[in-house]
Amino acid sequence: MDRKLTFIAILLAVCMIAGWAIVWYLAATILSGAGARAESLKNTAQQSNRAAFSERLRALGTETKSEREQLELFAKADVISIVRAIEDTGKTVGVAVEVSDAKPEGEGSELPGGARLVPVSFVVQARGGFQSLVHAAELLGSLALPSAISQLEYEKEKDGTWLMTARIRVLTTAPVSL
Repeated sequence: MDRKLTFIAILLAVCMIAGWAIVWYLAATILSGAGARAESLKNTAQQSNRAAFSERLRALGTETKSEREQLELFAKADVISIVRAIEDTGKTVGVAVEVSDAKPEGEGSELPGGARLVPVSFVVQARGGFQSLVHAAELLGSLALPSAISQLEYEKEKDGTWLMTARIRVLTTAPVSL
């Protein structure tokens, strides 16, 4: 009976080890299959996102064609026409607006199609009544050009008139050689 009991104990130990080996093998197989499925899902999602992005970009390009053409038309303004536009704002409110300085700010940036978008800074001065100068500043801020007022100062002179000095930054694709 002692030999029989030993044989049964050894048989049970071998069966237990074989059972654990089978459990380990099944777990490893399931985990590797799950990893492969996760990788496949990730790749599919990336491809889907790329396709959706390309489609949105193509649609955006189609939808904004007229706006891009208008912006290109505005951005092609040369320095002389920009100065005229700035000085014409003063005529609207009855104030003499003078551009005393214009200089490019840096090299600009390259646009698709080879054009170069260059920021040009204009120093603008005007004299007159305070309300007229404020109105002129509002008009300068809403020029039909890609522009922004980067600095604006008002100073009251001894004779009671006001002096306005503004620095306006305008983007242009026209060649700039100042």
